[in-house]
Amino acid sequence: MIGNDSWINLPVGYNLVDHVNTDTFITHPDIVFYDFYQAWTKPIRSDETAYLKNHTGILTQSAPNIGPVFWEEVTGADGKVRQFQWTARIEGADQTGSNSTMIMSQYLGRGSTSRGRMIIRQGLDTFVSDPPYLKDVNDKLAVIAGIDSVRKAISGYPKLEWKFPAANQTTQNYVDGIVVSAAKRRANHWLGTNKMGLDDGRKEKGTAVVDLNTKVYGTDNLFVVDGSIFPGMVSANPSAMIVTAAENAAARILALKNGPRAKPVSHRTGAKILTL
Repeated sequence: MIGNDSWINLPVGYNLVDHVNTDTFITHPDIVFYDFYQAWTKPIRSDETAYLKNHTGILTQSAPNIGPVFWEEVTGADGKVRQFQWTARIEGADQTGSNSTMIMSQYLGRGSTSRGRMIIRQGLDTFVSDPPYLKDVNDKLAVIAGIDSVRKAISGYPKLEWKFPAANQTTQNYVDGIVVSAAKRRANHWLGTNKMGLDDGRKEKGTAVVDLNTKVYGTDNLFVVDGSIFPGMVSANPSAMIVTAAENAAARILALKNGPRAKPVSHRTGAKILTL
């Protein structure tokens, strides 16, 4: 390793953000659980035949028992608009005692302001040293308001029962009772630890690690192109956004005056590499 007097002091690992996941549970007689887990070893014969012979039927689903997806926005007391994605799925009875259970997962995305930190430990593994969940009171109030809105929207539906939060439990009490940790609230949609921005992180109060060409501040030819460059959380699963950012970053990198050039190298495979 080079001496620490040659290190570039950048805020790598800070600005960590993830979708805050809050699960809610309802039951209703019309909700039907299909046991995809059992289908691996003991499938329903007609479903197995439909899938293997015709590529049709319930076993062609990309994910088990996925239900409706819907979105909502909540304006906080701080004036910021926070966006939520809800994803519903039908699960077994392990939490409610009923196979007629639907879990509606709320994900706090765009507009969230809570941030955490990720570090690299001595064993060279990454570790969330500071979870980025509901550290801002307005993020938490928005989560509560979003759940209250859904509870109100379906409150009059016949035979529907709220299990979590319970019908006689306030949403705030329910949210307060959920442990705020990566184990309990994560969506595994990590972003932000090499933040892109104009405020050079080497300077006082600077927060950015890479510039708008995704080049690391203080370097001539080092680029970061992945989910870590996002300044904040996006609306939905970030996979497509990461691909889009990478395509645009590639165009910017190649357009730089002293950008990388593809050239042959001496190698036993005779391959070409893109030198950065």
